[in-house]
Amino acid sequence: MVYWGPKGADMAHDSHGVKSPGKTSIKRRFAVFSLVVFLIILAGGAVAFFLSMRQIVRNTTDQELSRIVETRRLQFEGQVNGEIALAMKMADSPLIKEYFLNPGNSELEGLAFREIAGYRRSFTGNNVFWINDTDKKYYFGNEYVYTLDPADPDSSWYGWTLNQKEDFNFNINYDIGLKKTFCWINVQVMENGRPIGIVGTGIDLTDFIDVLFDGFDASAELYLFDSDGKITGVRDAALLAKEGSLADHLGATGTAVVAAAKVLRADELRLFTLDRDEYAVGRIPRLNWYMSVSMPLKIGMILRSPLAGIFLVMILVVLLIFIIFNVFIIRILKPLENMIVIIGEISADWDLTKRLPVTGKDEIGNLAEFLNLTFEKIQNLITLIKQQALLLETTGTELESKMGATAETVSEIAENIRNIKNHVNNQADDVTKTGDAMGRIRESADDLNGHIVVQSEDVAKSSAAIEEMFTHIRIVVETLVSNTANVSALTESSEIGRADIQLVSSNIQEIAKDSEGLLEINSVMQNISSQTNLLSMNAAIEAAHAGEAGKGFAVVADEIRKLAESSGQQSKTISSVLKKIKASIDSITQSTQVVLNRFGTIEEAVRTVSDQEANIRTSMEEQEMGSKDILDAIARLNDVTGKVRQGSTDMTAESGEVMRQSAELMKSTREVAMSMDEMSSGADRITGAVNRVNEISEENKRNIDTLNEEVSKFKV
Repeated sequence: MVYWGPKGADMAHDSHGVKSPGKTSIKRRFAVFSLVVFLIILAGGAVAFFLSMRQIVRNTTDQELSRIVETRRLQFEGQVNGEIALAMKMADSPLIKEYFLNPGNSELEGLAFREIAGYRRSFTGNNVFWINDTDKKYYFGNEYVYTLDPADPDSSWYGWTLNQKEDFNFNINYDIGLKKTFCWINVQVMENGRPIGIVGTGIDLTDFIDVLFDGFDASAELYLFDSDGKITGVRDAALLAKEGSLADHLGATGTAVVAAAKVLRADELRLFTLDRDEYAVGRIPRLNWYMSVSMPLKIGMILRSPLAGIFLVMILVVLLIFIIFNVFIIRILKPLENMIVIIGEISADWDLTKRLPVTGKDEIGNLAEFLNLTFEKIQNLITLIKQQALLLETTGTELESKMGATAETVSEIAENIRNIKNHVNNQADDVTKTGDAMGRIRESADDLNGHIVVQSEDVAKSSAAIEEMFTHIRIVVETLVSNTANVSALTESSEIGRADIQLVSSNIQEIAKDSEGLLEINSVMQNISSQTNLLSMNAAIEAAHAGEAGKGFAVVADEIRKLAESSGQQSKTISSVLKKIKASIDSITQSTQVVLNRFGTIEEAVRTVSDQEANIRTSMEEQEMGSKDILDAIARLNDVTGKVRQGSTDMTAESGEVMRQSAELMKSTREVAMSMDEMSSGADRITGAVNRVNEISEENKRNIDTLNEEVSKFKV
């Protein structure tokens, strides 16, 4: 069915008739798109800013660490070098050398002590020590402490320092009581290229290290360690008390730092990253120490960077562009939204008199003008459709009425044709049945003629056969009379044979009893043979015991044994033969019993045959009399068969004529039936066509009504 309403006119609208639920506006799409772009720019910029700033912060941190290592190293070396220079100057003093050569000179000792006291006041630690190689007395300050024993292992430092090639060396230790680290500078006192003693001072490295940490970043860590990785300077004094290594304190990180430090040259500085911390490692050549400074990389460093403010300004600029862009899009789409509202009202109210406002000369304004022209043309078209729909409604009503009457008439004609066709079909069926019945009658008559001929021949044959049978019956009766005497003789012979067999069976049973006695005798002989054999064995044993005197007795025993064995063998043979004889006798006894049973059966059968022959003789005599009666009846049947044969021939001729007339009637009936089939088929086609036209007419009427209903909704 054709639907004339606007497509989607029955869809749900919002309060303004603008759009259906689930739809997305262009303004919203633009807003979502611009927001996604803004978020992508924000995320991309943040990632780029973070990566760039992280590298910048790392570079800045590396520069700061390099500066710290260089300045602290120079500061530390400057302080240590000053102490070393002062100690070497003291070792080069002529007065001190003279005193070391003559330690017993009291006047010289006083002068040397005053000069050493002056040097002590110049040292940062305000301490000094010395020992000469003459008397081996160790002085600290101006006080005698002890006399050194070079053989003592604890005094090995003295021999090592005195005999070294360098002018000085260091000895560093941590005083647990004072919680301070001291670096002892040992300088050789030389005279004519020969060491004559040692002078030196103790530097309090704790104070030096504290100076290094003045103004140091709290997040940074500074470690001083020697070539073995042992910590020699750190912010936490407790680590110095443990005398641990950097690897013990920092683990794998400490091991990596020590490994990196060992490959450094004198003034080389190395930067690297471990566990998200930046490390700078430098060497202090004077002490053969190393300095490690580390600083963690934190997000706060990036946020405190001046570039973070620039990035924030860029984000604000992008946000401002996003807002301006969306405001501009909203202003552009505003007229389009008004157009959608009006079109929605037209769609909801079917009011084609409304027009869209034209707000400009841009594409949206042109769209409004074109839509107004379209609405005007649709309005004119709907007006014309309304007029034509009224005319179609009148025509459709008249057509529906006429086609209804035509359909009824055609239906009556078709019904009459179907009735005639049914009668013709019934007639054809009756004619067919009649022809079939006559055909069957003729076939039956033909079959009857054949049967009558056969019956006539069979009657003649039966008459001859019965006469021959009558003769045979007479011969059988005579034979039965003769057999009666033979059966009586056979019965008498059977009784005599049975008596003889019973006598034989009785004799055989006596023989069986005698054979059982022989078996018992043979068993006794076997026992005697066994005992004789045992006796011969005992005799042989006794003869063997008797020796030479029993040889003759042994020969007799051997002969007895052979006789016993021969008797035993013969007894076994006799036993076997007797068992076979007994088995044969048992078999004959059973066979005799079977023969007796057979004779009983034969005797019974002979009696039965005798009785049956008597019955047969009686029956044959009765059959002889019946055969005479059958011969008389067959003669009468032969006369009747001739008369039936003549009547059947006449009926066959009449049925042929009836079948010919039925065939003519059947031919005519078929021609009429074919004509009625054609008429019925034509009537059915006419009925179908009329019904289809009637349906089309009704559908056309409904479509016209629908068209009027839908067109009437428009306001024109």
